[in-house]
This record gives sequence, structure tokens and C-alpha cells, in this order.
Amino acid sequence: MEEYREHIDQQLFERIEAYLLDTMNASERFQFEAAMVGDEQLRNEVDLQRKLVAAVQTAIFDDKTVQHIPAAENTVPIRKISLKWWYAAAAVLLVASATWYYQSISVTPGKLFTGYFHADPGLPVAMSSTSEYGFYDGMVSYKEGDYNKAIEIWTGLKEKGLLTDTLQYYIGVASLNKNDFEGAVQHLLPVAENKAGEWQQKAAWYLALAYVKTNNITEAMKWLQQLEDDSQAQLLIKALQKLSS
Repeated sequence: MEEYREHIDQQLFERIEAYLLDTMNASERFQFEAAMVGDEQLRNEVDLQRKLVAAVQTAIFDDKTVQHIPAAENTVPIRKISLKWWYAAAAVLLVASATWYYQSISVTPGKLFTGYFHADPGLPVAMSSTSEYGFYDGMVSYKEGDYNKAIEIWTGLKEKGLLTDTLQYYIGVASLNKNDFEGAVQHLLPVAENKAGEWQQKAAWYLALAYVKTNNITEAMKWLQQLEDDSQAQLLIKALQKLSS
């Protein structure tokens, strides 16, 4: 059974919200993800909020979904009411709000990209690894948000014949971070095509997003459909199907 915090204060709720809405800066996001690694309850709370957002986005907040979402205890005493009715009322409000929102805007591939894209936080920097100093030197620039410098360093390694899936992947996501979608596709595609590679699934996800942004929906769907166990990929497929219907 998943464990949750007994109380969620406003500050924690706002941090989770910022994480899910991708309004944290790179440093805050890195620290928050590091905190989740050692805190199962925090991971569960984030997953809970993600389910609520996903339910609203797809308007499938039905009775079955509700039964699997645990109640968080309010910090302010209130009269006890039936959880089923409380969730039903909340579901109506959430779905109504979402319906109004999506009807009031024009959903485009660009907006879908913005909603689903979260930058890869990068790898921990292991400066003691002298044999890979060049790669980690580039990773420092990547984590600082200097994607041009990171790509410059990593491209130098590529030209020296030190090309690996890891290097290719990070050149690709760095290109994506700076809106160079052609460069992102160029580097992510061979990694995504390597079915036995460590970075294959992550490369497929970011490759699909690059195709979404450039309005190549057919290619985007092709790569998303390979991510059968990825809930975000399945949600994006549904959104793209609605967009093209």
C-alpha cells in the first residue's frame, strides 16, 4: 500500500505544482528530483497530483479512477463527509474547468510540446573520472543551461571518434533545449533506433516531442506508440488523435 504524508502544507503543494507545471528553474528541479529519490512519500504525493492532472486532461475522472486516489487529510478540521461524494463533486468541478479551458483555447502541436516537454536534468557530474573528463565538462555546461557550450564540447568528442549513445543522446536533448529541432532529430534518431541501447526509450520520447513541435504528427505517433508502458506517452497519443480528428 502506498504511503502518503499525513499533512501537506501549502509550501509543499506549491513545490509539487511547480514541478509538474515545469515552472521550476533547472537548479530547483534538480534539487527536487534529488529529494524524491530518498523520499517515497514525496514520490507518491507527486504521482497523486500527476494522476489528478492527467484525469482532468483526458476527462476520464470516473468512479474507478477515484477509488484508487487516496484522501489527503486536511490541516483544517472539517465535518466528515462521504469520500465518494467529495471526489465526485471535485471531479465535476475539475472536468468542467478543464472543458472550459480547452474549449477556450486552440490546441496546437506547439502547445502540446510545451505542456509535455520537461528537460532532461542531466547526469551527476563525476569529475574524478579523468578518462571521461571531456564529457562531464560538457555536462557542467549543460546543467548550467549553456547548451551551446555543452554541444560545442560534446561535438569535439564526436569528431575525435568518441561517439557513444550517451554522447549522441545528450547532444540531441541539448539541441532540443535550445529549440534546434533539426539538430535534435539528427542526434536522437540513431539512439532511438538502437533497440538494445540504454537510452533508447528516452531518446524515442524526446524524438517524438521534436516531431510534435515541428508538426510531423505521423512520425511523432510512430515513436510514441513504441512507449507502451509510458503513461505520459499514451496521454500524448490521445491528445494528438484528438488534434487530428
